[in-house]
Amino acid sequence: MHETIPFSQTGLLPKIVSDYLLNAESLSSFYQYQPNRESITAAIAARKNYVVDRALLVKSLTNQYAGYQLADAVKINIDRLAAEHTFTVTTAHQPNLLCGPLYLIHKIASIIKVAQELNTTLQGAHIVPVFWMGTEDHDKEELAHIHLYGKKISWNTSQLGAFGRFRLHDINSFKQEVFDILGADEKAHAVQRWLEKHYFQYETISQATRGLLNDLFGDYGLIIIDGDTPELKQAFKPVLLDELRNGQSAKRVQETMDRLRGAQFNIQAVPRAINLFYLTEGGRSRIQKIDNMFIAGDQTFTSEEMIREVQSYPERFSPNVMLRPLYQAMLLPDIMIAGGAAEVAYHLQLKTLFDSYRLHVPMLMLRDMAIYTNIQQRQRLDKYGFTVSALFRSASQLADLFIHKYGTTPIDIISETDRMNNIYASLLSRAEKSDPTLKGFVEAEHKKAIQSLEAIRDKMRKSEKRKLDEGIKQIVRIKDTLMPGDVLHERIDNFLPYYMIHGSTYIQTLIQAFHIWDQQLKVVHFD
Repeated sequence: MHETIPFSQTGLLPKIVSDYLLNAESLSSFYQYQPNRESITAAIAARKNYVVDRALLVKSLTNQYAGYQLADAVKINIDRLAAEHTFTVTTAHQPNLLCGPLYLIHKIASIIKVAQELNTTLQGAHIVPVFWMGTEDHDKEELAHIHLYGKKISWNTSQLGAFGRFRLHDINSFKQEVFDILGADEKAHAVQRWLEKHYFQYETISQATRGLLNDLFGDYGLIIIDGDTPELKQAFKPVLLDELRNGQSAKRVQETMDRLRGAQFNIQAVPRAINLFYLTEGGRSRIQKIDNMFIAGDQTFTSEEMIREVQSYPERFSPNVMLRPLYQAMLLPDIMIAGGAAEVAYHLQLKTLFDSYRLHVPMLMLRDMAIYTNIQQRQRLDKYGFTVSALFRSASQLADLFIHKYGTTPIDIISETDRMNNIYASLLSRAEKSDPTLKGFVEAEHKKAIQSLEAIRDKMRKSEKRKLDEGIKQIVRIKDTLMPGDVLHERIDNFLPYYMIHGSTYIQTLIQAFHIWDQQLKVVHFD
């Protein structure tokens, strides 16, 4: 069971994304296809005109999945990628520890659902859902922790560099803390055994993330691709060389940024002069060019040395947020990419860059965004006549709404304030005729009178609030659970508590509730 809430009632989306979803004319030059089901046919037709090295893709995926137990749907989809009529819908994210916040799971469920729908309705094409695992991200502070039952649990490792390369040899303390919090009942032990089998047995984060996601989504045919592989970086070499020689990305994106600012939109991501990192074992350093020298961490290269480094070791170079989408577009036959609001915003900066490399610009979709409710929360909301959409008010506004519904005495002072304003307007007019110097005195007295009314109102509000305190607390508590710190709980909570209760039906429920063409917030009801 689920419901939806229009984003216009939530305040969740920045203006650039809201306008994009509404097909605002001011944004029409920044994307290729309108974000709707009707654009799919055109995206597929256009995608056929762009070459993808499918043999390389299939070979790399086969190597990446070596040693994993694959569902038949995964095997079939890898093989299908060799065919010219097979296309991909893709979402990307870093390999957060134990999949991090819920929205990583939501991203994948979104593309699986849309692939299912397209494969049911399209003729002459097959769609494969792909998760691009951003293993080269090095933001350990963001990636190396989870939130479980309101508690933050961190992996205190000294490792540095690309997070996907982190080894799990020092993760036992973190693992034990997770297991302790999950509990000791039968369901908790089952989840612990499942994690031991599909996550903690692996050597690196990237392997462990693949193992966990493969078990969660393998039956749905999800393909997981890791760009941190030598054979795939070879295919990206022309862009690496062009970036170092010409700084192409900064120039192209800057043009787009100027036009977006001219249309009164905020910029999501700002390019650097060189949008590459240099990868070493235990390090990922931003590449800077100073005079005729390249600096990467504590290493210095001449221009000739850096070019030779790319020619010989392209796997040592890592794209940042500006160039990573190009890398994906060169490798995958994408017709659609799905991401969160921030991803939609920065992808709108990239069309000129894609065009300059003659790459297909996929359809850009906002992934399904969701909050979960349980039966107890819904019963409390129903008891007091509140909807989930009401929870997007502040705690103070919720209290006022509750008092308005159930208070014994009206506390608004609108009519009294209007009368007071009329009285003092009349007094001011008469006072000025008598003595113009009285104006300041009358205005000050007016201000004090209004303040007195507001003080009376506040006292009345506090009195009503005390009488209704328990009901108000229950509503605010639900809000704080679903939107801690006024952000969706999907940005904080981990999936494990829901998986422990619902098992595989948890994923099934999400896929059933999600519908990427319906660009509204999904409220998923779990019993």
